[in-house]
Amino acid sequence: MALIKLGPNVAGISGSIGGTTYARNRAGSYARNRTKPTVPNSTKRAQINALMGDLIQTWQSTLTTAERTAWDNAASLTSFPNRLGEAFTPTGVNLYIRSNMIMNLIGRPIVAVPPIQPVAPLFAPTLAYHAIDGIEITAVGEFDLTLAGKIMFTNSPPLRPSINYYKGPWVEKSLKLITDLGALPLPIRAIADCVAGSRYFFRFVIGLNDGSVSSPSILSCDIP
Repeated sequence: MALIKLGPNVAGISGSIGGTTYARNRAGSYARNRTKPTVPNSTKRAQINALMGDLIQTWQSTLTTAERTAWDNAASLTSFPNRLGEAFTPTGVNLYIRSNMIMNLIGRPIVAVPPIQPVAPLFAPTLAYHAIDGIEITAVGEFDLTLAGKIMFTNSPPLRPSINYYKGPWVEKSLKLITDLGALPLPIRAIADCVAGSRYFFRFVIGLNDGSVSSPSILSCDIP
């Protein structure tokens, strides 16, 4: 389904209409022929689908009215960027599923009550290439390293340096405790695993122990 922003004409469009897919990268908007994606029948995908089904069932049958109302209230204070880069407010069930999908990915138990702070702080590290250690996180700015939770980061396959925008698929996943970042620099991809002359993209998501999750931040790093 396409997402369209109306203006004097059409100010923005993302998604598919008929046989055309509309998207945007850092160079601007573009259109291409629509192709049917290949959805692998993998164990990982089956597990994700099963978890989502369980969360929906729990929302409908297990959570109390007070708990669902609490998620609705938390969602009203939360905003995430959509495909056009504009902020939108999720529903309570959307926030419940989003938070607990991340909790599952970082090895934390499902939370029935929303966090006091609905959205974890965004994590936007500085990445750098080191000839011995590979790709490292060299700084985190004003990010609070005392938070209790984990950073989940995934990376792209090696790409051409001319590619300046990437949204997946992400081929590797790693987890680090937030406290691990106290001893920077922190290698996140070994030099032996890096392909010379390539660009890698990394996607970072914060999951706090109280169930608060961040929007993703995506950064790239080049290998000489």
